[in-house]
Amino acid sequence: MLVAVLILCSPHGLNVKADILLIDEILAVGDVNFQRKCYNKMRKLKRDGVTIVLVSHDLDSVEKLCDKAIWIRDGYLAEYGDAITVCRKYLQYMIEKDEKMDERDRKS
Repeated sequence: MLVAVLILCSPHGLNVKADILLIDEILAVGDVNFQRKCYNKMRKLKRDGVTIVLVSHDLDSVEKLCDKAIWIRDGYLAEYGDAITVCRKYLQYMIEKDEKMDERDRKS
């Protein structure tokens, strides 16, 4: 699981004053218009200085919306740092993991 620490996001229509928001896979639901509204709201909140914790498997959203990211693997911290760097390391890990599984399957 990849957890992204955003300094930016909020669900559509949020009218709550908060210092920190926790968002879990909000962009995985809704149609294109809903997702666009969410992105716009997140960018505005980021500009306003709201701290947001985004939990997501959507690497594209993490790279676009997050300054920093945390990758948790098997319940432990695997990586922390720049969101783009962490996403790339996560993707590389998943590719290598899939390749190893494919190799094991071919040997069986």
